Amino acid sequence: MCDFLYNRFEKFVNEREILPRWRLWNISVIAYIINNKWFETFETSCPDINSDTSYSINLNNRKITMVNYFDVCEIYNDLFNKLGK
Repeated sequence: MCDFLYNRFEKFVNEREILPRWRLWNISVIAYIINNKWFETFETSCPDINSDTSYSINLNNRKITMVNYFDVCEIYNDLFNKLGK
């Protein structure tokens, strides 16, 4: 795992590759806990899940926070700085 992360970082630095956001799904929750300012969020009602697995909006439900953007560079910088310690 360390070799994979190191190689990805090296490629990023050498080629200034823009990393797709979907690759962060596995570390984004931890990154949000570390610094939620790296994320743009909005609050909405939690949807009801129907028996057919569809969902419906119920404005009386509790509120949840949804993320619609995150700063890839800040998250990777933090990750690789911590891995290098």
